[in-house]
Amino acid sequence: MKKFLKVFLLSLVLVPCCIVFAACGESDPLKSAPTAQLQSRQEINTVGTYTDSSYEEFSAIETSTEINKYKITGSSEMNYNGETITVDFNSIVDLSDPENPKLAMFYVAEGSGQKASMSVFVVDGYMYSELNGQKIKVKIDVGDYISTTPDGFMGISDLDGLLAMFESGDQKLVVKKASEGGQTKYEISQSSAFELSTSAINASIKNLKSYVIFNGNEIVGFSASLTMDASVQGQTMSIDCNSTLAEFNEEIQFPDLTSYVETEAIT
Repeated sequence: MKKFLKVFLLSLVLVPCCIVFAACGESDPLKSAPTAQLQSRQEINTVGTYTDSSYEEFSAIETSTEINKYKITGSSEMNYNGETITVDFNSIVDLSDPENPKLAMFYVAEGSGQKASMSVFVVDGYMYSELNGQKIKVKIDVGDYISTTPDGFMGISDLDGLLAMFESGDQKLVVKKASEGGQTKYEISQSSAFELSTSAINASIKNLKSYVIFNGNEIVGFSASLTMDASVQGQTMSIDCNSTLAEFNEEIQFPDLTSYVETEAIT
């Protein structure tokens, strides 16, 4: 349970990282993604007849397997220094072969009157990225990032915060459970706001609503939406975000990567 839940914070951590990228005018921003898989938003079925449960029951569940292939879709709106920045993102991760991890990501950001997009692919030991029409590839030493995958995949920092967030709000969480179609679904929401403090962030969590879907003891879907008033390194911001993660059983479809120009990795 703990390791899987840590993965989900990847989507929340990526949101503020995307704002430096600068793109497209689609009604659905993800429709400009370079592959059909990244244009398609991840969804899970959260419909069910929910009855009262408890955080203790939920947190005690031990999952039987780890998900090695998953897809995350999300969006966010961040208010910072009087500016509003919106982000849409899609990410597919395949860790089924530890010697050849694969990744496909696409982001679209809009703020300060500008739009931007970026795509990143990892396959066969290379990272391919396209930003503002510039295509580059960088050789990656698998040992540099696979040891911390998925917690540190592609340099993403510590993801313990998601479980810490749930545990911090333990007494203020409302947990319900439903059984539908052979699956068990948990709905986690708030009775009131709670504080989260880590070495990197101080935040007040509000409007949290999350769903965790089990098939037996295996998690097959997870979603969350929340509002966060955060302070990071002395800077304050308000973030509204939502993300959905689910098991992904397809092979990642990569675009033609032959036109990417190899460059040295930045150290």
